Amino acid sequence: MATSACRGHSSYQAIPISGPLFGNVNLDFSSLNERIGEMEGTVYCYIVRTVMYRDGRFVQTGSGPNFQGGLITLCSCKHQMRTSKDPDAWNGVWIAGIAGAGTGAYGRDHLFYLMRVGHAFESQRNLWQWLTEHAPEAAQAKRADRHQLGDVYRPQPSCKDPYDPDKYVAPCSHHVHLQHDWYRKDIDYVGFRHRRPALLVGDPDYSFLWSEPRVRVPFRLGIGSKKCSLGHLLQRSHDSAVAATP
Repeated sequence: MATSACRGHSSYQAIPISGPLFGNVNLDFSSLNERIGEMEGTVYCYIVRTVMYRDGRFVQTGSGPNFQGGLITLCSCKHQMRTSKDPDAWNGVWIAGIAGAGTGAYGRDHLFYLMRVGHAFESQRNLWQWLTEHAPEAAQAKRADRHQLGDVYRPQPSCKDPYDPDKYVAPCSHHVHLQHDWYRKDIDYVGFRHRRPALLVGDPDYSFLWSEPRVRVPFRLGIGSKKCSLGHLLQRSHDSAVAATP
């Protein structure tokens, strides 16, 4: 398998400093609640195992979620969770990625990202086609054959079977899922009720990201995911500074 060189070698994803997501970075709880407190929906909450706490900041060392190019996408982790619904059923559902207490952020669980699913796709080929047409900057920023933390795989022109990993351009040489051919699972995975995992794209108007422990969540999570209502999540969440007070 031939692989290309990755463009630069960064061990973590850069937090947006401009673009659609910039205004939704590091909101405190009050600001977040003001934005979405009247909204409804189901939330799938899970621990983002690749998030670390370094020098007072969260850093994402994995490819999923990927928040490059102005969109948050969940395409290369939580495969089983993403098979729990057909793609069309994910629209309007919320995903909450939690930076766990094990990161060392005050020994508490905090929001790392929160997004309302705006689009969901059944294959990497369909996702790539949509991105290149509607969000070309995101398509280039998320390419796994260019970026070692990319989560979108580019189909070859001859790709007729969207679930055949050999019909996609191979990830670049330092990609985090190249080891043990993990990237093949990102393309070809069958889970709950023999479903394929939906590839999730957040609505940028309702996609939020934290590089600091600003919003503490009300529960501890283990392996897997927890499902609750958005109202429950917001009702019991707090500003970190307030929540950390004994």
